[in-house]
Amino acid sequence: IAAGPDAKKAVKPAEKLLAASAGSDVKVGALEALFAANAAKVKPAVLSALNSDDRKYRVAALKLAVPYLSPDLEAQLGKVLGSPAANADAKTDIINWMGDYKVVSQLDAILANVDADNDELALASIKAAGRIGGDKSLDVLVAALGGKHSDAAQSALVSFHGNINDK
Repeated sequence: IAAGPDAKKAVKPAEKLLAASAGSDVKVGALEALFAANAAKVKPAVLSALNSDDRKYRVAALKLAVPYLSPDLEAQLGKVLGSPAANADAKTDIINWMGDYKVVSQLDAILANVDADNDELALASIKAAGRIGGDKSLDVLVAALGGKHSDAAQSALVSFHGNINDK
């Protein structure tokens, strides 16, 4: 029903399921229906999911948003990365997702987290920098070779997206 001619009928039930304290699988199914029925709901639903303590749900929301990716959604996610109030786990999920999908537009926001106090966040940022590549990533990864996460920086450089010999 969510993708068919009666798609609008799926919006209200999906929103009710998301508002309920349902489990991850139910919420993910509701997101799928909601996104298929109304693409305008993607950005607010993803941003809302990032406030959840449920990692499975957060990651699923990000992955389900890929077909609807826009510069505006990328920018909003970049703002979350720059927010001191944002949960480190949510930031980590965003950065892993941005690295997987090579979201170049938010590279500065990713690189700003390479030296994060939270190890998981810093390691995700290093890995994403290697996946995305580019001169800025290369400079940051080389600088990280002498730091706390030098092994991760070295691994990121080994699998670096781009040519490290140009520098």
